[in-house]
Amino acid sequence: MSNNKTQKFSATSSNFLVNILNTILAIIAMAGVTFPTDPAAITGDITNTLSTSGWIAAVGLIALNVLSPIYHAFLKGSFSLVGILSSSNFWIQIGSLIASGLLLLGLAFPAGTVDQIVGAVYAKDWGTLAVILFTNVLNPLIRFFKDKFSAGQVVTA
Repeated sequence: MSNNKTQKFSATSSNFLVNILNTILAIIAMAGVTFPTDPAAITGDITNTLSTSGWIAAVGLIALNVLSPIYHAFLKGSFSLVGILSSSNFWIQIGSLIASGLLLLGLAFPAGTVDQIVGAVYAKDWGTLAVILFTNVLNPLIRFFKDKFSAGQVVTA
């Protein structure tokens, strides 16, 4: 008897939306944009507004808290694409977003895997990176494909 618990994932989940918005706002902040409040607070406000007041109110909130600071960062010249791409936080956010998207396929990686991978790459610790990739990425991939393959087999008596 297997005691595997499968995490159910939905693209309509508010947590998935929060993850996407946090990623976007973190990337924008890494580019040199200063928001009026913490990006996590803005994300919470946007998701709450979407659930209670609808899209029109959320668009107004986004214009005020996100688009206006971006516009002013461009005017001041403080927006930097190089700042985004050179940040380890950018790659952690992107990796986390990709891992969340892979949950749609039923493929789950252990929590913290993306942080560990990015940390090992930035530290140039290739031995640790190999261990992380083998245990936290390859192992779940093998189990995923093995489960998919065995679920598709028909046993005849």
